[in-house]
Amino acid sequence: MKTITRLSIFFLLIPFLGISQNEALTLNFDKKYYQAVDKWVAFPKSEKDSLYSFGFIYIDQMAGFSFRFENTFKIDSQTLIASDSKPETTLMTYRLEPNTKLVAELTEGQMKQLNLPKTPEWLKIYKSDESSLEYLKDIGYHYNHVGASKEALEPLLKAYKIDPDYSGLAFELAFAYNATGQYEKAVTVLESAIKKNKDQLLYKELGFAFMNLNKFDEAEKIYSEGIESAKDNSIKAEMAINMCAIFFNQKNKPKYDKWLATAKKYMGDNSPFQQYVNYFEAEWKKVD
Repeated sequence: MKTITRLSIFFLLIPFLGISQNEALTLNFDKKYYQAVDKWVAFPKSEKDSLYSFGFIYIDQMAGFSFRFENTFKIDSQTLIASDSKPETTLMTYRLEPNTKLVAELTEGQMKQLNLPKTPEWLKIYKSDESSLEYLKDIGYHYNHVGASKEALEPLLKAYKIDPDYSGLAFELAFAYNATGQYEKAVTVLESAIKKNKDQLLYKELGFAFMNLNKFDEAEKIYSEGIESAKDNSIKAEMAINMCAIFFNQKNKPKYDKWLATAKKYMGDNSPFQQYVNYFEAEWKKVD
């Protein structure tokens, strides 16, 4: 939390001294890009540079999180001054990746200094279908995809209230619930969905929810059903490895061996799950 010194408080009590000028100098680079959607932001500058890049973050329904570069600015005499060298025809859009640096959300005062509208006119293009089920599900997907499942819940719940059976929606909502630790809610969504759709991803998420609720019998039942209906060997292997983990922790060697055999059946060469098998096997040897 920002600390206000006694000197600062003194100035705040005397507005005619122009203390608001310091607002322009405050650039707090404390937001992840997915926390600044539909906002004007600035990116940190390098130590050798005097200019900050700024622009607008939005979600392209197809491409995901995007940054449209607007211009650069410098701070001079307590004021943000936009560069005048950017050609009017310049249009640069960048797709934001998980390793994107933290950004500073521009305040209303800073936006005013840079002569920026609250939202750019072109944003309407990306919002024309924002009440549709497809749009809401896709936005939720993009949040889930970058690990921002807390933010994914709002659009996904809006869509779920309209049509819980919309293709792919139950999985995205359950994924968001599981990722935010709301396992009971995930179970409710998934059990309803599986009655109508035997999709392998639904089984995977439901088994995961049961595991985290310590309902291991239910998890084993669901994973067994899921492996029978799944088409993707990597998903079958993942479900089996999760059961291996349960019985490894319980020191139930017969059950562990049964599920390990299932996992190995579907893992294939160079499987990412081999590292877990190696760990389990090394630990069992210590016990033996």
